[in-house]
Amino acid sequence: MSIEIQTDSGIAVIEKVDPSPAKTNKSALARFDAMSDRFDELATDRMPSKLFLSLLATRLMAEPKLLQCRFDTLVRAAIQCHAWGLDPTGKNNGAFLIPYKGECQLQLGYGAMIDLVTREGKITDIDAQIVYDQDTFEVEMGSSPKIIHKPNLKSSRRGRSDGVAYYAVATFASGNRKFAVMTRAEVDEVRAKFTFGSSPSWKSSFDQMALKTVIHRLVKTLPVNFMASQAMAYDNNTDYRLPTAEESEEELTDEQKARVRALQGVEEPIRETPAQEQTPIEPKKKTGTTASEENLEIWLESQPKQ
Repeated sequence: MSIEIQTDSGIAVIEKVDPSPAKTNKSALARFDAMSDRFDELATDRMPSKLFLSLLATRLMAEPKLLQCRFDTLVRAAIQCHAWGLDPTGKNNGAFLIPYKGECQLQLGYGAMIDLVTREGKITDIDAQIVYDQDTFEVEMGSSPKIIHKPNLKSSRRGRSDGVAYYAVATFASGNRKFAVMTRAEVDEVRAKFTFGSSPSWKSSFDQMALKTVIHRLVKTLPVNFMASQAMAYDNNTDYRLPTAEESEEELTDEQKARVRALQGVEEPIRETPAQEQTPIEPKKKTGTTASEENLEIWLESQPKQ
């Protein structure tokens, strides 16, 4: 089985990968070690192959369920992560190797997006923040846009509840800044439209996914390098996508399934109300009538009432 990954120079193809799960940490590391030449080809100054394989071993020990994933999906996720020079352990909300339905998925945290966007130096920093309900928060647009955010550090609810808004600010090498702001309702809309909360990351780390979502919105307006553009496109196909049919049927409530079908343009089937059972009409026997008259009366009484 061959694997395609995205690199700076285009698409790299890795052939003959056995999809059977590794099952043990020792087996997985041995199989990755046999592919060390491929990792060497993709190594960067930021992430030498030996360092990456060491970090990968750390991640496999921390999450044994990865060993039960199809090995070709684990290889694809690991090598794609390495090609972008990212740490696979999730440190600083970077890149995550996540087991999901028997396959390994590479998911990028907001830290990975900031890392990729700021590598060339045109953009020196991206700061993303959560706004809580008792913070002072003002946004001014127009010719001189700005954000005023004064966190209420004395609030007992700070950090214990989901944010009410999220924003990200990019700082250019020139000193200029650009920002994007999203309300909780806007984040919920993105979550509902593209993943519907079926992704494990949305369920376990809502605020972190919300920060990544507002960074996504900001980065779309920035001049970014080719690798960052690749990662953005990749991320759109993992965390920001319509749910698969399998996810729609297995993980969503009936109400959510209906909304997914509406988003996908699938018409709801017309449900017919079952007809009520009719009580058979007992024919009335009348005296003093001929056989033909009696049969006619029986037939008339058996017909549906208008």
